[in-house]
Amino acid sequence: MSGVRDCYMSLQDALNMLMAELNRTFMLTIQINTVAIIIDNQGHYKLFDSHSQDSHGNVATTGKSILLEFNGIEEVVQYLQSFYAATSVVHFEICTHLPYDQNSMYKTNQ
Repeated sequence: MSGVRDCYMSLQDALNMLMAELNRTFMLTIQINTVAIIIDNQGHYKLFDSHSQDSHGNVATTGKSILLEFNGIEEVVQYLQSFYAATSVVHFEICTHLPYDQNSMYKTNQ
């Protein structure tokens, strides 16, 4: 009989599966924090976190939001895992979003 763990997948596997489906923008929620992950046209991975934080990534009332760039999805996952290293199981949720193209709204059939 399959265990409960069989119905879950790793963050790396989930992101790889979504990228294989040509998704290029994601909202990733880990525990209670949500960040945006964007793959640009040059294949760079950007992570945007709007939460106020200091230069070490800690919550700070006088901090700033961050936009980080990575060379691959492995680096993104490694960065995220560094914040949850002490936690044995980390729950996450990923939502995909289609990019908005304002030009497509103004096209007409002629």
